[in-house]
Order: sequence, then structure tokens, then C-alpha cells
Amino acid sequence: MIIESGTFEWSNGAINRESQTDIEIYRGGTGHLVIATEKDSNTGLSITNGAELMWPAILKQFHLDPGTTVLIEHYKYPNSETWDIVTLPNGGASWSGVRKDKMDIIMRAFSG
Repeated sequence: MIIESGTFEWSNGAINRESQTDIEIYRGGTGHLVIATEKDSNTGLSITNGAELMWPAILKQFHLDPGTTVLIEHYKYPNSETWDIVTLPNGGASWSGVRKDKMDIIMRAFSG
């Protein structure tokens, strides 16, 4: 079930501009799913380059447990989309690509 949807802004410190992403937060079973979609209008850091700043800020603002929250980075292109599961080991970020069919399964698990 979706519990939050909208634009999320975070301060990136390195440059003097706010960064923005569209987010959707879902609650399901024993945790949460957060999808951050890169905005074409974002003039700050991308969701990839700002991952180490953005994800902790989202987790903190929405009081989400990092141990039970799945983080997804999403890019839309004219003829395709990409999704990556993001993990935050030791303060850094790590990405693992997700195919559309697997993303559909993840979405069904949190949309019920």
C-alpha cells in the first residue's frame, strides 16, 4: 500500500543547490519500499551521485528502518526504464540492477 508520494528535496552540501527526486513509499508485510525516480528538472546532484546523502535523509525524515526498507533507484528514458536496488554498507552506496519482471514482483509484494 502506498503511504507517501511526492517530491523529496535534500541538501547536498557540495554544491549550493537543493537536489530533488520523486519518491513513492510503500508499506507491506514487515517493511517498506522506497522508489526514488530521477526528475528531469533536478538541477542538483542526481539520485546516483547523491545516494549517500539522499537515502539516509529519506530514511530519517520518514522514520524508516534501514534493516526492513528496500531502496530502489529509478530512471525513466524515452523508450525504457531502469531500476536498481541500493544498499548502504558502511556509509557508501552499492547498486544491483533489477529486471522489469523482478520489479513487477517487488511491486506486487508492497501494493497488496
